[in-house]
Amino acid sequence: MNRWMLVGLAALMLAFAGCGGDDDATSTSVGTAGTSPAAEIEAYFSEYKQINAEALVRLDQLDVTYPQAFKGDVKQTQDSFREYVKIFDETDDLYQGMDVPEEIRPIHDRLTANDEAGSAISHERLSQLELATEYSQVDAIFADDPEFNEFVAQGDASCVELEDAAAEYGIEFDLPCER
Repeated sequence: MNRWMLVGLAALMLAFAGCGGDDDATSTSVGTAGTSPAAEIEAYFSEYKQINAEALVRLDQLDVTYPQAFKGDVKQTQDSFREYVKIFDETDDLYQGMDVPEEIRPIHDRLTANDEAGSAISHERLSQLELATEYSQVDAIFADDPEFNEFVAQGDASCVELEDAAAEYGIEFDLPCER
């Protein structure tokens, strides 16, 4: 897996993480006194953008901290991917703490299901990567995988759906989606 694939994966995972679920109904916003549903939706996308931007800064720093990651250096690849998984999990926790307007809830739930699949894949790959001693093992861990490809395809579809939902409310909202 090369650096650009990791960057693409990171962007995609953050897009999915953005709608990490929370089964606690008390966290779902259905309207508060003095707040219109449109204002709640705008607040949701605004908070989403802020969390996403902060995570992307952290992900960009991985290239500086680990310049040889995914370029033949097993140790730097391990360290970089470990940090990537940590950033993803922390970002997902922030998104899960968001209030989700009912109008966005169905999309949120689809992304949540896909996010869980992506997280499981990343944690499994990290477990394997921690045992790697040669770079050929790294290549094998990140080789083409139908399960991962399905995760990406479903994530792209949900990502586009979230962008389209924002557009319906006149909110400019760009994610790294493949259309």
